[in-house]
Amino acid sequence: MSSADKREYGEDVVIRYLLGSLPQEESERLDELSIADDEFAWWLNAVENDLVDSFLADELSGEILQRFRLVFLASPRGREKILFARALRERSVKSGHTAATVNPNPARSLTTRSTGFWFGLSSLPWGLGTVAVAMCILAAYLFVENDRLRKSEAESREQQAILGQRTHELEKQLTDERSVNMVIQGELERLRRSLATAAPKTIAVLLLPATRGINQIKTVPVHPSTGQLALRLQLEVDEFPAYRVTLQDPVTNQRIWSSTNLKARSDGSNITISISISANMLMQQNYILEVSGVPARGGSEFLSNYPFRVVFK
Repeated sequence: MSSADKREYGEDVVIRYLLGSLPQEESERLDELSIADDEFAWWLNAVENDLVDSFLADELSGEILQRFRLVFLASPRGREKILFARALRERSVKSGHTAATVNPNPARSLTTRSTGFWFGLSSLPWGLGTVAVAMCILAAYLFVENDRLRKSEAESREQQAILGQRTHELEKQLTDERSVNMVIQGELERLRRSLATAAPKTIAVLLLPATRGINQIKTVPVHPSTGQLALRLQLEVDEFPAYRVTLQDPVTNQRIWSSTNLKARSDGSNITISISISANMLMQQNYILEVSGVPARGGSEFLSNYPFRVVFK
């Protein structure tokens, strides 16, 4: 690790990182550095070992001790390191030696005690073979643990990347589906309006007999959407059991349409008979409706004409 990195990530920063008190962004940078930089990984491991050694020697206090118990001892890996270190210390005590030098201010200088108990095993009065075996065990443990951590970090980042990509795909799919739904809803609304406009409409008109004035010719507007003309023909009196209506073209004097027998109806003030004619059979011109009374016996009797004019709108 470069001297600049050591200045930026000094012992205090590394201790805060190990105890989970760094901001998330800075903690993530150290996560990446511990995987990418072997020298920083060694430095991180050395600080961690000294921190464990200080805890076993009852040298931690205040916030550092509180964070150590809350974070470090809460992890299975942290507890394993404590057990391993305690076992080495007990073996050292049985040999009549102290494993580390007491430091009254561990938060300020944990690593100033050489490399701590973890790297001071060579000072023990063991045989050379025993020291070598212990160092090999420790090195193997640290190597395996560091490799496991790197793989775990790599797998975690890979899973996060996969989840992030999947989340992005689902969000994009949801956005696309919403856009499609909006287009479909707009098209359905347009079709509803078109159907409402194109639906055949019925026009209701009241016609008066021609006897009331030759100039009173009713104009009937016919729109492209008009399907039926509902015509009510007013009668002077209701003196027949049934009535019959025919539609005449006054220009050609041809009968265009004829009704069946109809009944007159009274609404209190008017007596009328009602007919319905398809607008498709009409042109823009004048027409005449002839009304005849149908007695119970005998032939029909002409009553009145009802002229009207069709105007296309």
